[in-house]
Amino acid sequence: MKREPLIVLALIIAILIAGTVFVMDRFGSINAPGSIIGQSVELSGISLPEDFRSIEVYADGITGARVMEFGPGGAMFVSRPSEGLISAIFEERGRIEVIDILSDLNRPHGIAFKCSNDSFFEDCRMYVAETDALSVFIYDPSTRSASEKTKLLDLPGGGRHFTRTILLMPYPKDDT
Repeated sequence: MKREPLIVLALIIAILIAGTVFVMDRFGSINAPGSIIGQSVELSGISLPEDFRSIEVYADGITGARVMEFGPGGAMFVSRPSEGLISAIFEERGRIEVIDILSDLNRPHGIAFKCSNDSFFEDCRMYVAETDALSVFIYDPSTRSASEKTKLLDLPGGGRHFTRTILLMPYPKDDT
């Protein structure tokens, strides 16, 4: 799959998650008047590429979602700063599943992956930017688990913005 459709899909999902959070915050329920959960919707002001016919909710009930990153094994990882979580969204046996990969984090925001393949196994690292630190975990795509947290560096606190975003360059899947 080309990278551009994935970026568009991630953007659409982000918009829908943000809308869900707004509806829940305003009305206390995702079943509020005008709720779009579980329905195909047409949103004014959004121009879809010709190949897209509608926008649908891919996964719901993911409160406080901020940053999304596709990881190894095809899962979409979502940081949830207000919950202290990193969650994974994936399809299994035709159903969308959401599991918490990491918990008890200090307002996690940025997520990045770096994997290397050798002839026997895939070695993956999951980088997480919390408010006060940048850490790396060993990530196992076959079990969808992260372990062995190693703090790489402390990040300064204070200021008016708690979020910390990370990007590994070159992009891990680029050949250049």
